[in-house]
Amino acid sequence: MYKAGIAKIDITPPPGLMMEGNARVEGAKGVHDPLFCRVLAIGDGRQSVLLISLDICAVKNDQAKKIRQELAGRTGLPEGNILVAAIHNHAGPATDLFYESDPAYMGDMFKRAADAGKAALSSMTDVTISLGTGICDDMAHIRRIRMKDGSLCMNWEGLDPAQAEGPVGRKDSEIILLNFDSPEGERIATLVNYANHPAVLAGDNFLYSRDWPGVLVDGLEEHFGGVAIFFNGATGNINHIDIYNPEQGRGFSEVDRLGYMLLKAVIPVAESASPISDGEVRAVAGEIEIPHRRISIEALAHARKILARNKGKKEALVDGLSESVYASELFKLAEMQDSPAVIPLQVIAVGDVAIAAIPGEPFAELALDIKSESPFSKTLVTSYANGYQGYIPTREAFAEGGYEVVPTSLSSSLDEGAAETVVSALLEMLRQLHEEIHDKYRQS
Repeated sequence: MYKAGIAKIDITPPPGLMMEGNARVEGAKGVHDPLFCRVLAIGDGRQSVLLISLDICAVKNDQAKKIRQELAGRTGLPEGNILVAAIHNHAGPATDLFYESDPAYMGDMFKRAADAGKAALSSMTDVTISLGTGICDDMAHIRRIRMKDGSLCMNWEGLDPAQAEGPVGRKDSEIILLNFDSPEGERIATLVNYANHPAVLAGDNFLYSRDWPGVLVDGLEEHFGGVAIFFNGATGNINHIDIYNPEQGRGFSEVDRLGYMLLKAVIPVAESASPISDGEVRAVAGEIEIPHRRISIEALAHARKILARNKGKKEALVDGLSESVYASELFKLAEMQDSPAVIPLQVIAVGDVAIAAIPGEPFAELALDIKSESPFSKTLVTSYANGYQGYIPTREAFAEGGYEVVPTSLSSSLDEGAAETVVSALLEMLRQLHEEIHDKYRQS
């Protein structure tokens, strides 16, 4: 029989810290809703894994490794059995992406994450696990829009729908859900995997918030009991903006509208979920190397002119990044271009359900390809996991242009073959783990 345990610890920062995800010139002014670290422990009586969800924008590679190492030392679990993912809200504290983090806060958050991991393991009890799937098609949208004049624009740019030819790309609207119930039928945990940017609250917001994932998990906990935990899908080219909806707004009212929209779709999925067969809980993890993008001398010369023109100018933007940020990022990327990026990948199996973890912001097409070719009966793809490598676009997107392929050291540093490399490596890991599990059953 499966075992599971859950822990939930508050990691809300003090006001005043810079906020991650958008260009701002001042720190947070307060708290709209608290931030948490949620940890789900799953085991089969022999092996266990820890799934950690942090209500922050991103956790960098070294930060995730620190949490995994700390937990491995305190629990005896292999690092590869520990997954650390961010939900990617743009209303959390700085974590050394756009802005420097607060060392005291980060140290305390790491400790709390490790404490929560240890508590989740300690609370493990017998459970049945049920799997549900569904669709929520109206909440998430492809954000790359081809205009009738041939240009490619982002859907947050105030586009005239009459001039739009339509979205460019494929989205993943699938809800994948796991219920964890005690033998008495008490809900211990609900895990939800869905792909959408939690960036309703952007550069004009100065209150800490979980954005719409907070509405989702709070609603699930109120409806079913237990603790709900959210893992974001492949969101690199997906957000909440519908250019054909003139009534759509921003702010916390929109957070509520979208959160309840997804909650309304998720509840029946949870209610109709079917038990999964007993099986093994196993994990495999590894690293791959991907070349960084190369920057031309001409591009650096242009960036130098921009920085000279905008020297000392502070810029705040509701969406996107300023030309000064792009220019300074180009020099950082140039310093990285002769060494490859080291990408941590991970696959976790719970019976015939798998979780494939990717650091950064893969395009939805990567998740769709992994799901369709995985040997497991159902595969969840979670992004922002075990690190942050920026966007992982399809090869076609580089030729199309757009925000996600503008070269920077932070958000678009990987070369054009990164998507194929990541998908190929994860599918190999999925096949390896599936084969090992089924070989064992064939030999027993």
